[in-house]
Amino acid sequence: MKKSRLIELFSSFTRKEQRVLGKFAQSPVFNQREDVKLLYNYLYQNFPFKRDSSIEKSFVYCSIFPENDYSDKEMDYAMSFLFGVMKSFLVHQELYGQPQDAQVYLNRALQKKKVTRIFEKEMKNTENDLRKQPFRNA
Repeated sequence: MKKSRLIELFSSFTRKEQRVLGKFAQSPVFNQREDVKLLYNYLYQNFPFKRDSSIEKSFVYCSIFPENDYSDKEMDYAMSFLFGVMKSFLVHQELYGQPQDAQVYLNRALQKKKVTRIFEKEMKNTENDLRKQPFRNA
């Protein structure tokens, strides 16, 4: 597990990002699997990983599912789903890190929903925000 993409990505997050990821992983909107929440909690509580054994798959599995016999398949699923949640988290962070981009997607969604009055109001807000930007090209 030490050389997994999951651990590599998790280790690249700052402590603040790891904390926010926890809120993201606990949200039923982004994750509905209890095993993913348990795996996230284990990684967060044991980071930084001082011993290789602390992130050995069988050890982690037994720590988060003490009543179950080890299942490599079940552990792989939990790791895979948490990795997917982490990728979604990164997309979410990038999108909401750039408010202008988020506004464009909102406007596009409103237009598809054919809610003209709301769309026009949001477009005016977008245009006003763009006028206030210090850097604009021709």
